[in-house]
Amino acid sequence: MVGVFRRIKHPALAFAGLGVFLFPAPLRAADPPLPPISNIKSTTGGSAGSTTGQPPANQQPPQQGNQQQSQAAQQPPATQETITADPAASKSLGRFRTKDGTVKVAEMYLDRYKESMVIVTVRDGGGNVLGSGMGVALAAAGTRSSRYIAAPLSVVLGNNVQWADEIVITQHDGEEYNADIALVNEQLDLVLLDPEIRPAAIPFTRPLDERPQISLFLITHEKTSGTPKSKIMVGKLAGLNQERGTLSVTKDNNSLRTFPWDLLPQHAGTGLINAQGELVGILLPKQKGVLASTLQQLVAQALKMKPMPPPMLGVVMGRGVLVAADVDGAYKSVNAALAAVESGAAPKMDPKRFTPARDRELSPAESDKVVIKIMPGKYTEEKPIRLRSHLSLVGSGPDLTVVTAQASPLILGDGLENVVISGLRLQPAASQTAADSTVHVRRSGKLQVTGSILESRGGTALRLEKVADATVAGNVFPGGRAGSRGLLCERSDLAFEANGIFGAWGQGLVAGESCSVRARRNLVMQAEAGLVSEAKASSFDVAFNTFIDTKIGVQLLGSPSRF
Repeated sequence: MVGVFRRIKHPALAFAGLGVFLFPAPLRAADPPLPPISNIKSTTGGSAGSTTGQPPANQQPPQQGNQQQSQAAQQPPATQETITADPAASKSLGRFRTKDGTVKVAEMYLDRYKESMVIVTVRDGGGNVLGSGMGVALAAAGTRSSRYIAAPLSVVLGNNVQWADEIVITQHDGEEYNADIALVNEQLDLVLLDPEIRPAAIPFTRPLDERPQISLFLITHEKTSGTPKSKIMVGKLAGLNQERGTLSVTKDNNSLRTFPWDLLPQHAGTGLINAQGELVGILLPKQKGVLASTLQQLVAQALKMKPMPPPMLGVVMGRGVLVAADVDGAYKSVNAALAAVESGAAPKMDPKRFTPARDRELSPAESDKVVIKIMPGKYTEEKPIRLRSHLSLVGSGPDLTVVTAQASPLILGDGLENVVISGLRLQPAASQTAADSTVHVRRSGKLQVTGSILESRGGTALRLEKVADATVAGNVFPGGRAGSRGLLCERSDLAFEANGIFGAWGQGLVAGESCSVRARRNLVMQAEAGLVSEAKASSFDVAFNTFIDTKIGVQLLGSPSRF
């Protein structure tokens, strides 16, 4: 037997140096044809006439080509929930055929096409969920073989601070696998994903049958634990614009009793199926969508591109740069990436892979920062990393992304505004002295340090000097030494929340001259002194902190103006 093999990438297997070979997923067996639809029954028992793909006599066929206005029909047809079937043709429809000779179309399509709808989850390197929605499998033109998964771009983007490290696809039966990115269209809020395993696709409808007020079936999956739960809803194509390739969807009031309209934001990305079992388009947030004819054009465009890993999404969109040792188009060090940003060489949009939005209403909210995304690995910087304003320095998690200094400080910021440091393990130079800092930020405003590990080798892990509106939250300060300090705050305004200070630090947090500190829900273990207010501190507001094996939990070396 001869077969084509495909290597499946999986983080756990890749870590172990293993690979798994699988046969390609089999194509869906030919679906039994629907019987002639001579009569459509709604929940009220009405008849809607012919649904063979041709508009009724009193309805004009849709115009082809560009249209300046969205189409809208005047009279909606009855809901397509059951059909009267030809007795001979309906024998193959099995349990979906009722005693009175009708076929339960919605239940049949749920069973037939639930495998074509998937859950799309975006995660960072630590496994934290950055976004979740749905996707629908798409075939290449002239085939029924699945090629891509279409999903909303606004789901896959992650958030303004963190980009996706991985995109995980979950099928209706709970099977999970990863996906890369093939094409990005901001104007349509759409991304085409290239999955490791390809679920069966739904055949596209003809452009002639993209017309308003037809009934639509929407299949959704919801996963709380275990295998996802699938259900189907019935709606209507409320309007469409063939020039833009977009559509809008609404509920079908005639079907609410049988199929409640429980559409949620996380259902965006599911496919829209007509009464003939064909894909009319994809649902996007706010009950908008993209037409099947436009999806086919995007598939043809994506076939010319080489898929890219998820962290490259922000790069091709011109929102930042990537630091990685083994990714094409990425920089090898943080300083090299910063130099490219300073010179204007980066970030740059990739017009081959990315279509920017003309209409900002359709575009996901843009970040107000340039992102430097640092992939998993250990990076040694020969000179201090000098930050610039409006920057996010983001790793894939402190257990995965390690940045080490050869000179002090590792990170220096002076005169900055609007800066984020997140998801990194920051290690000082081996030569660090008591007067040195691992991270030193001064004369700046709006600083966030979150989700990171900040180390010291005898000096201060984080020093803030004349920093207004600083937030240090969710970090770990490990393994301090006698005489060392976790954080020194001078003439700054600091919110210090949910941090862990572990080891023999001389002082965990020090509120120095003219420093205002609000310390909440922090854990201090084994330090000489946990939270310290020096004589000239401005204010020292501490509450709900925990101290374990710490000689002095809260130490007042003077009388701050507010305590």
